[in-house]
Amino acid sequence: MNQTLEFVLLPVNLQGVHWGGLVVERPGKKVEVYDSMNGKKNRKQLKRLATEVIKGALVEEEYSIQDVAEPTQKDSNNCGAFVCSFFWSFVSGNEPEDLSDVDITKLRWEILAAILKAKRH
Repeated sequence: MNQTLEFVLLPVNLQGVHWGGLVVERPGKKVEVYDSMNGKKNRKQLKRLATEVIKGALVEEEYSIQDVAEPTQKDSNNCGAFVCSFFWSFVSGNEPEDLSDVDITKLRWEILAAILKAKRH
């Protein structure tokens, strides 16, 4: 892994139907595992992937794997938006927050606006 990177955000698609995320934090020597549904099976798969990342890209350093339990979604179709929100909070240095349906809709529009703005530049 590039020695100058402080962190890497890895969105992970599980079985083609659910999104989770990994955050590799080089300064803290940890990999955070995030699943907005807090599913046992999903966390197991994400932890297995985190172990592979550590063994494959971070072989010369000792890393811990940590669960991030919050926020959790209350439906079955907003996992991708929750992962984006979790990553956004991490990059901004803020604590992840629970999201209402209105927050999710607003977040989706903000993501679209950011993509369209970046596309023009």
